Amino acid sequence: MCAGNELWFAMVYMLHFNEGPAGKLKQKIIIKRFFLNLFIVISYGRYAGHYSIGLWRIILYAVTPIMVLKQIISLIHLYTAALDMAAIDEAERANKAKKN
Repeated sequence: MCAGNELWFAMVYMLHFNEGPAGKLKQKIIIKRFFLNLFIVISYGRYAGHYSIGLWRIILYAVTPIMVLKQIISLIHLYTAALDMAAIDEAERANKAKKN
């Protein structure tokens, strides 16, 4: 999960510069060549190259659910850590009050 989260941020960084490796293929041969060559572009429309998605964007879309889930888990951890720190602080203040 952590690797998927980091991969998402790496792909956002890579997309800042370009779409990634790409090739123009007709729709009929895209499915056949997709598994043989990962450095292709998914093309839509009547003609190859009419609309395409680069490899970095494909990876970004694939790992987005992992990133969202990881961020939700991180927020839950932040909330529980804040509650734990408040409880520790309260216990330390109670101990100081008893000593004085």
